[in-house]
Amino acid sequence: MISDRGTYAVGHLLRMHDVGHRVICAVPWKDVKVLFDSQFESLMWKQASFLSIEQQRRREKESNLPQEHYDLADVKHPFCDDESKRSIATRVIFCSARRIRKSFDRTIRNRSTR
Repeated sequence: MISDRGTYAVGHLLRMHDVGHRVICAVPWKDVKVLFDSQFESLMWKQASFLSIEQQRRREKESNLPQEHYDLADVKHPFCDDESKRSIATRVIFCSARRIRKSFDRTIRNRSTR
């Protein structure tokens, strides 16, 4: 199951796991901020191999709008349900979007052709 913001709860993850389903969902920042801060120095960031449809369009049309790319890092982390006291092993994926301005791209291209 894939869900967007607003549907995350550890109890929900556990129920889905109990019936044999895998779950991808957006977790509120407040639930992973401490994990992020504690793991930050050891996170291995990698550039994502995908672009959103909008970002693809901006590149194809040579738009002046900012171009972004995404860096991803992941860490294994158990979440515990306060009510049932059960825990579930998860893989938390952090995503960072970086903007790349078109003028910056031109500068880099010009330097590489010299």
